[in-house]
Amino acid sequence: MKASVINTNSENEKLIRELYRVAEIQDSRAFIDLFTEDGYFWDVSGGTKYYGEDIGKTVDVYATAFPDMHRELYELYVLEDEILWLWSYH
Repeated sequence: MKASVINTNSENEKLIRELYRVAEIQDSRAFIDLFTEDGYFWDVSGGTKYYGEDIGKTVDVYATAFPDMHRELYELYVLEDEILWLWSYH
């Protein structure tokens, strides 16, 4: 799939791309630091929302279970303060 972006180069798009970058290098502290105080990571497949320091668990758990895992961003849509993206990991 080819990545497509709406509202390219927005601050939100840059944030998502940075989240992917730090997840790829398995830096859970940097991943946590990119979230606002009231932000959360929603693991839809696991049915869990992670808040605060627990957000880093998502990076650590996947890095432990799948040390060679890579993320691929397919679609990215940014509308004001809402972001939706389609991605896979393999």
